[in-house]
Formats: sequence, C-alpha cells, structure tokens
Amino acid sequence: MVEGFRAAIAGSPVRIVDIALGDNDIEIQRNLLQEMLERHPEIDVVAGTAIAAEAAMGEGRNLKTPLTVVSFYLSHQVYRGLKRGRVIMAASDQMVWQGNWRLSRPSGNYRGNRCLIMSAHRF
Repeated sequence: MVEGFRAAIAGSPVRIVDIALGDNDIEIQRNLLQEMLERHPEIDVVAGTAIAAEAAMGEGRNLKTPLTVVSFYLSHQVYRGLKRGRVIMAASDQMVWQGNWRLSRPSGNYRGNRCLIMSAHRF
C-alpha cells in the first residue's frame, strides 16, 4: 500500500513525512494519529485505511486547521465523510457489484453462458 501511494504522488509537491502502522482499531489509529500530530504539527493531509480516515475526521475537528483526509478504501463512515466534505478521496472496490457478479457467474456457467470477457473499469 505504501509503495503504491509513493508511486501515485511521485512528481507532486506531496511528501510523506512519517508512516505509522498499527492494528485496524479506531482507538489504536486515533492514538497513532495523535502521536504523529505531536511529532509533526505541520501535517495537513492524512492518508490511510478507512479506520485511520475515521480517526482523522474526528481528530481534525480539534485542530485550528482541519486535516485533509484520504482513505485507501471505502467504508460507511468514509462515505459519510465524503458527502460532508471531510474526506476528499476514497478508493472503492465496488463490493456489492463484485459480489453480485461473482454469484451470477456460476449460475451463468451452469446454464451454458460462458464469460469470455474480462470485466474491469476504464481509467
């Protein structure tokens, strides 16, 4: 995940000042974020998992300058943050669509409808 993020920001003014890793638990992520903000008070962007984004949304309310939040995947709370403008970006893997598609394939194959094309989003 970190290497992909590094590749995505290459050539931009964005720079990674620190990386914190911990269990995907809201309290742990909040503690990591608070420690990071103490070490680097100039941080204005937080990028991480949906749980880290949720922690950043909550913690950002306590700061003079709100944090810009990026989530590496979508959750219900991140979706709400997107709608409210507290999260600027989140990756979606279209979970419902994937589930429906994967459930439809075995029944389609059983009926003789073979899937001959790959299904992917265009970028």
